Amino acid sequence: MNSEKHNSPHWTESDLIGRLYGVEPEEGRSERHLAECPECGNRWTALQANRRSVLAESPAPSEALEERLRLQRQAVWARIEQPRARLLWKMIPVTATAFMIFVGLALHQTKQPVAPSQLSAQASDAQFFNEMASVVNQETPRAADPLQGLFEGSAAGTAVEAQ
Repeated sequence: MNSEKHNSPHWTESDLIGRLYGVEPEEGRSERHLAECPECGNRWTALQANRRSVLAESPAPSEALEERLRLQRQAVWARIEQPRARLLWKMIPVTATAFMIFVGLALHQTKQPVAPSQLSAQASDAQFFNEMASVVNQETPRAADPLQGLFEGSAAGTAVEAQ
């Protein structure tokens, strides 16, 4: 049914309202048809009369309303033209947050420093040099000891099973 209306030369309500507001009609709608067709012409005339009556009945804007609108426009323009907040004011929350995180980490990571007198009591120089000599003289690095322990345990386990 829509295809019949679309293909029809008659003007639809939306076409007439569009013409009333200066919109070009759809393709296939001619001004000549509007002038010759009594149905479309009557609807067009009624629509124009309705618009004229609405415009005639609407009150003219009062001076108070115009003044209010002028003040609103001025307020909007004043707000638009205001300078934006400075970067410093925007950075305060970021700086405060970073400072609080830093203080929190500093308080959390505090450790008691080891006094030099405690170090000498724990180990003597001779012990230190002996340990260093044993590390240097090892054929394999100390880090390989756990891996070697794994293989020695499995070899010992097979030897126990064989007995």
